Amino acid sequence: MQLSRRSSFGTVLYILGLLLVSCADAGAPSGAANPGGAVGKTTGECSDDNIPACDARCKSGDGHVCMILGNYRMLGKIPGDAREAFELGCQFKNVTSCENLGTVLVTSPTSTPTDKTRAFQLQQDACDGGSFNACYNLANYHLGGIGTRPDPARAAALLQSRICGTKVNDFDDMIIATKGCKILGELYATGTGVEQDLHRALKLLKLACEVGTSTAKEFKEKGVQVEWNGFNYLKACNDAQRLESEGVQE
Repeated sequence: MQLSRRSSFGTVLYILGLLLVSCADAGAPSGAANPGGAVGKTTGECSDDNIPACDARCKSGDGHVCMILGNYRMLGKIPGDAREAFELGCQFKNVTSCENLGTVLVTSPTSTPTDKTRAFQLQQDACDGGSFNACYNLANYHLGGIGTRPDPARAAALLQSRICGTKVNDFDDMIIATKGCKILGELYATGTGVEQDLHRALKLLKLACEVGTSTAKEFKEKGVQVEWNGFNYLKACNDAQRLESEGVQE
């Protein structure tokens, strides 16, 4: 989904605005929007009938086209090694290629500790270069100890400063921001990496629940399948309900 997803964006804008205000209350400044898109996004610049031309453009130094080719290969739309395309795109200074290369290095069945260390640095560089999704990935790497030592405090700081309080432009970034706020709410609920704050945890979890529920309802009514990329908004709903049952109030 690309443009068709954007039709739902307005319906959750009010809720998302509340979400960003809530995170801003936690001291989070606005971050940079993702300039290149997350793994799986493609554009109309390359199609099945001009892949050879696109491949030539990639090899001649067009990092953006390398990123598109890598995404096509990841999605199985065309044959070829996605990692090779992302390697070239990253060499040609395409931030999203570097980010996607990091993802490939971590998710590969043959991933090694060296690959994970490199992936961490790639996500760090891509986040510094303005990739919204890379900042989210980086927070999860800190949280899970992927390519680095586990550091929930750094993960929480990243989620607050670069994800949860960031203005977003499209559906994919909206979901990333909401996922980030859900994770941040869970950290506040357990006091992991931050001082425990059940009031703030409830606010973040309820808003993540509302964004997910509202979006899922609209797409269901339209008969459209949505790729949530691992976002379990129902867990946010359940966690919020549990906190309320324990007497926590917004």
